[in-house]
Amino acid sequence: MANAYIFYGKAGSGKGTQAEMLEAYLKSQGTEVISVGQGSHFRSFAKNDGYVQGLTRETLDSGQLMPAFMPIYLWSKDLVEKFTGSQHFIFEGVARVLEEASILSKALQYLKFDKVFVFHVHITDETALDRVKSRAALDGNKARADDLSDVSIQTRLDAYKHQVMPIVEYFMQNQNTTFVEINGEVSVDAVFEQIKQKLA
Repeated sequence: MANAYIFYGKAGSGKGTQAEMLEAYLKSQGTEVISVGQGSHFRSFAKNDGYVQGLTRETLDSGQLMPAFMPIYLWSKDLVEKFTGSQHFIFEGVARVLEEASILSKALQYLKFDKVFVFHVHITDETALDRVKSRAALDGNKARADDLSDVSIQTRLDAYKHQVMPIVEYFMQNQNTTFVEINGEVSVDAVFEQIKQKLA
């Protein structure tokens, strides 16, 4: 049996942490897991030399969304080259435009994943603002440039509402996915307990 798990959530929601916790949990159960993080994929890709790599660096530095064909290329490569029909796949930060979400959904159907879980870790804008600012203070010089001011954080939250929430709603209505709304306002462990309950 092979399942796919897709995580969504605002900045500060802890979706990346929850994806990591799920990966560790599944591996502890003896399951082979492949994790696909779009941000890490792009950063790794952009470190290499090449024309497309250079354009990718420019886009990342500007804070803009990559055109859909690039994330599709990266996660498709992982699926084609690594999936043998038995591993669980965890996706975090992927499918942030509708056309990409539709292609991902169809790809997972074609590859015969048994279940596709979509976890939306929900927090308020106020919580997101507080958490991102706290994270930036802890990170010091390593903090993201768009984590350093209320205006830049709010810009990201507004972008999430307008660009990503339609994707969340798409998966909510998709009959081929199990959509789960998660309360992200509680502790990290309490959030993960909600996720584990849905896996039973």
